[in-house]
Amino acid sequence: ASASDNCPGVTVVRTGVPAGNIFPVGLPTTVTYTATDASGNTAVDTQTVTVTDNTVPVVTPPGPVTLFTGPGATSCDVTVSDLDATLGTGSATDNCPGVGPVTRSGVPAGNVFPLGNTTVTYSATDAYGDTDSDCCRQHTTTD
Repeated sequence: ASASDNCPGVTVVRTGVPAGNIFPVGLPTTVTYTATDASGNTAVDTQTVTVTDNTVPVVTPPGPVTLFTGPGATSCDVTVSDLDATLGTGSATDNCPGVGPVTRSGVPAGNVFPLGNTTVTYSATDAYGDTDSDCCRQHTTTD
């Protein structure tokens, strides 16, 4: 900040800056500037600093899975009873704490995977609403 006066000797003091100059995410921080001239006259003004988290989390999906119908199968589909055990679970990291659980979408109704490739998407949202997905993790069913 700067200040001017009709006489020399103006000093400006800044207060309200967090320790270590680390501003919190999502909360407005008010920084106050006080200018004082040589005669003791003062003027005060403020600045609001708000840090916004706009960094999306990084989603890591499990690896591809190949399902087999098996000998004696009466269908070309495979029903998966435990998705986490069969497909695996994804994980997510973020620059700020509070990344939510990884969700899975694209699983066929009834967990019945048809013959061929099925695209499953893994997504996560952080505490500030930033979302990322790892699209197109394919799980293959073969006969």
